[in-house]
Amino acid sequence: MVPAITTAPARTVGELSRADASQRNAVRPTRGAWRPLWLLVMMLLLFPRCDREGGFDLERTLKARPAEDHMVFDYVGVTQDVRPSVELHLSAIRDRYKIEILIVVLPSLGDRSSVTDAAVQLFSNWDIGKQLQGRGLLMLLVDDVKTVKLEVGYELEDVFTDLFTGYIQDVQLQPYFASGKLDIGLIAMMEEIEARSQIKYQGRYNHASVAALDARYLSQGAGARHVLEEQERPGPSAGVINGSYPAGSTPEQAWQTMIRHWHDKVRDPDLGVYTAITRLTYRDYIHLPDARFDQDYRRYARKSYEVRQSGDYAVIYFGREKGWENSPFFLCRCGEGWKFDIVHQRRFVRMGTAPDWGIEFSEHPYMGLLMDAFHFNGQDIPLAGDDLYTIEKDAWWAEQVVFYETLHESDEKDVDVSMALGRLYTLVSMSRKAIPLLKAVQQRSPQDPRP
Repeated sequence: MVPAITTAPARTVGELSRADASQRNAVRPTRGAWRPLWLLVMMLLLFPRCDREGGFDLERTLKARPAEDHMVFDYVGVTQDVRPSVELHLSAIRDRYKIEILIVVLPSLGDRSSVTDAAVQLFSNWDIGKQLQGRGLLMLLVDDVKTVKLEVGYELEDVFTDLFTGYIQDVQLQPYFASGKLDIGLIAMMEEIEARSQIKYQGRYNHASVAALDARYLSQGAGARHVLEEQERPGPSAGVINGSYPAGSTPEQAWQTMIRHWHDKVRDPDLGVYTAITRLTYRDYIHLPDARFDQDYRRYARKSYEVRQSGDYAVIYFGREKGWENSPFFLCRCGEGWKFDIVHQRRFVRMGTAPDWGIEFSEHPYMGLLMDAFHFNGQDIPLAGDDLYTIEKDAWWAEQVVFYETLHESDEKDVDVSMALGRLYTLVSMSRKAIPLLKAVQQRSPQDPRP
């Protein structure tokens, strides 16, 4: 990728062309000598256009797309560290899901008063998504006022909703843009954009399923927050529970929050100390009797333990003692802090015939913390690629589960939806839900090898 513009005095295209013409008349270049000229042309295409005084020409930029084969047009230089990876990601979305997404960063809007007008003009004049039947999306950022605007093509509006784009603008990008950390916001935004692109491409959605996905933005204080404030409606009660049992600033604090929620007999799964998938898993435990909470509290409140930590992963370790109650708890550090990681706990901690337990050894940071635990070996097939659950994509996995659950509720006889949901349950260690669902698929389609 071409580096940022240097501070060398700017020359107009005409001046550069005349200089090049003089050189061509003087000496005929060899084949290798064409390479600097080619790089120069690429720089002129990719970087800000200048008028004769060397300033940014907004009107010229708005009129036409400077290059068809690029997807990031940064006229400020704020994306230079992540630009190659972002270009690659957007190209993959275009090739895989047939959606064209462009990111444009302008230094200012000059005398224009509306970023919306500028976005509409860019979207129209640059023909974003035109070759893909209107499936285009523009992300416009204006540097001097740190404003973000998403313009969505008509073919995407049913999935890239106002709630979703409000979340991207107000939570994922604008705060990071304002604080000089746009690269972090772009990385977080990519997962959200890709998830929606996949949903649109697969086409197995309806208004209810998209609304179910949008519902999480209401509780996360995203762009939808503005809608709630305008209509003077109170926020979801889940925020009270979430705030009372938050993620920990340390693994120790997270563990004490876990103990406190057992003491308080909190059945609501929407706890800040849980990852998104853990919250979905604990929906099945809201009807536990008080005796179960009392048992867990008495068992762990006074139990000796050791906090072992390596980077963003930690375990609460009770020693190499038999008894299921002595198996370790897994914690991970997410954006909000330390949380209970039920997926890896279920994947790596094996419960044999009581009182035996052990660790299914694998290549994961947790394993380095449990070298002296009981071990089981070779009982599972290692996952990789798209099948591998990671903490970094926990929210994405949870969104996929909710989406397919909504589809399944609308048509329980749809074999493909049932199969997709059963597969998701399996990959996020929700076997209690996966096994009966996959058995039902097998009964309806006995020749189908997938279950």
